[in-house]
Amino acid sequence: MAAENSAREALDRYRRGAEERGEAAACLLERVRRLGELEGRRRRRAELVERAVRASGLEWEEAEEVYDLADEEGVDPALALELVHCRMLVLGPREAVPTELRGNTQLEATPPEWLSGPPPAQAQARRERRLRGSFRRLRRLLEECPTEEAALVAYAEEPDVAPHD
Repeated sequence: MAAENSAREALDRYRRGAEERGEAAACLLERVRRLGELEGRRRRRAELVERAVRASGLEWEEAEEVYDLADEEGVDPALALELVHCRMLVLGPREAVPTELRGNTQLEATPPEWLSGPPPAQAQARRERRLRGSFRRLRRLLEECPTEEAALVAYAEEPDVAPHD
């Protein structure tokens, strides 16, 4: 009987050990998967930022800022970088939008002047507000419109969105 109990206890210890090893292996696999996803996001971020720097003349730090803010606001950073490249951002409350520019997306795509150089703290805050406002507006339209194309058209037709320098 003692030998039987001892064998049963040994089998139970083995099973518990196997469960623990299985849980540890599952945990390890999950961590490796997350690291792979993280590495994929890092690679995509670097590729998009590099493409934006080459295409629009943004500084690397500016393109990274746009990417990060878009990601925080729930907008595809590739779309956000295109908005900045096309200079189609929501204007501030004190900025007038000339009527002839409303909805005009055929202007030359150059980076807005306010994205160049290290801005002072007030300009930095204004730039971040403008970017966040633009990305929130786009996210709302992406949720409301049936297609991405319809959302982008609706965004470009908003009364306070216009190409600017």
